[in-house]
Amino acid sequence: MYIEQIMSRNVDCVTAEMKLSHASHLMDEKGRQYLPVVDDANHLQGLLTKTEIDQAEPSAITTLSVGEVNYLMSTLRVANVMLKEVITCSPDTLIEEAGQLMRQKKISSLPVVANDKLVGIITDADILDFFLDITGCTLKESARIAIHLSDDRGTLGQLLDDITALGGYIATVVSPYSKDSSGKRTVILRFQADDPQAVDNGLRDKGYEFITERLPLEAPSTDKTAPGKPRSDKLPEPAEIGTWMHKNDHFINLLGIELVDIQPGFARVEMLVREDMLNAVDIIQGGATFTLADFAFAAASNSHGTVAVGLNVQINYSTPAFEGERLIATAREVNLGKRTGIYSVEVRKSDDTLVAHFTGTVFRRDDSLQQWIGRD
Repeated sequence: MYIEQIMSRNVDCVTAEMKLSHASHLMDEKGRQYLPVVDDANHLQGLLTKTEIDQAEPSAITTLSVGEVNYLMSTLRVANVMLKEVITCSPDTLIEEAGQLMRQKKISSLPVVANDKLVGIITDADILDFFLDITGCTLKESARIAIHLSDDRGTLGQLLDDITALGGYIATVVSPYSKDSSGKRTVILRFQADDPQAVDNGLRDKGYEFITERLPLEAPSTDKTAPGKPRSDKLPEPAEIGTWMHKNDHFINLLGIELVDIQPGFARVEMLVREDMLNAVDIIQGGATFTLADFAFAAASNSHGTVAVGLNVQINYSTPAFEGERLIATAREVNLGKRTGIYSVEVRKSDDTLVAHFTGTVFRRDDSLQQWIGRD
C-alpha cells in the first residue's frame, strides 16, 4: 500500500507571513503539534512545530516587561522560526518506507508533496492505525494464534493450507523476519471459522507448536473470569464511566479533583489549588497541573465505553497558578480513529486565563469498561 491511501488530505496550514501568535493559537485550537507552511499556490515552504514556538517565546524569568514581551511577540512571523528544510515524501511512497523514514529521522509527521505542492500529511498515528489494521485487531469475530515454525521453504504455506482444510478462513498473517531464541520464526495469524476450537485442535493434532491462542469469545487477559467465558458487549454510559473512574482513581482523589461533566469525547474536571500543591517558590507544582489535565484526558478518551490507554502525551505550561485559585481542565476529542484517538486539554483559571495546554494520544482496546465496572 502507498501513502496516498492513508494520508490526511485536509491539512491545516499557515503562511510564512502569519503572526507567530496567530499560528500558535491555531495550533492549540486544532490540537496539532505541527503546521505545514505554504504559499498562495500551496507550495510547501516550511514546517512550524510546537518546539519552534516554545523556543521563540520569552523565558518565564525574563527581565522584559509585559509590554516589551507583547511587542516582541507581535513582530515575530512564522517565517522567523519555521523549519525550512522539511523532510517529505510523495503519494506513491510505500507506507513501510515512510514509517522507516520517520523512525530514522525521529519525526512524528511527514508532509506529502506532489508536483511541488502539498497534497496531504502522514503522522505517526496514521502509521500506527495502519499497523493495527494489517494485524487484524479490529476483527472481533476472529481467532488469533501465534505458532512457532521452522524457516524451511513451504512451512508457512502448509500451515495456511491446513487451516483452510480444517474449515478456517485466513484473515491476516504477520511473520517477523527475525528468529527468536529457539531459532524458529513466529507466525501470528487471525482466522474465522464456524468452530475455531476445532480448527485449533486439528492444528495441534498435526503437531504445530502453539505459543498463544485466543478464540473470538475468549475474555481479554485483563479479565479475571474463566477462560472462554464470553465478554459482555454492553457499553456503559459516559456518566457511569465517569463516576466509576473518579471513585477508583485514588491519586486524583488525594488532590481533590472533581469531575464536573463527561460526554462522548468530552470531559471537564476542576481542582482547587491547595498549599500542599505548591513548589518552593509558592506556585503550583507542575505535576499537580499535569494530573488534572491527565484525568480529563482519561475521562474523555474512555467515555466511549471501551478501554483507552495513553500512548503519548505532552504538556506546555503558560501561566503559574497560586494557592486558592480554581483550575478547570477541559478535554476535547480532536480525532477518533479505529484504534487511536487524539485529545486536546486546556487548563484554565476561573477567569479563563490559560495555565497549560495538554495533548495526548490513546490506543483503544477491545475490552468494554463494563467488565471493569462490574467488578465493583
